[in-house]
Amino acid sequence: MVENVVNDIDTQVVSIVRRFSNAFKTVTGQNEVRKMLRTILWLKYKIKDNEVFEKAYKYVEMYYTPDNGGPTSQASAKEVNINHESLKVAEE
Repeated sequence: MVENVVNDIDTQVVSIVRRFSNAFKTVTGQNEVRKMLRTILWLKYKIKDNEVFEKAYKYVEMYYTPDNGGPTSQASAKEVNINHESLKVAEE
């Protein structure tokens, strides 16, 4: 299940980040990313743990913001080796 969540985040959330030049510096970009994460976690996978949501958001923000020292927004979740431990709560 964790792999499916990561793959969904990789394909859907990252596409939003790529659409906005500075997705995490604009309110619209932040809202779009949050909305898609909620759709993936809460609606599709029924994971309604806000801590998991916040960890996933912070991770995406950290690794997909070029000026944070992380990979550029062109990187994928697979390339940055998303931390599966932050989503393991979903399996329990």
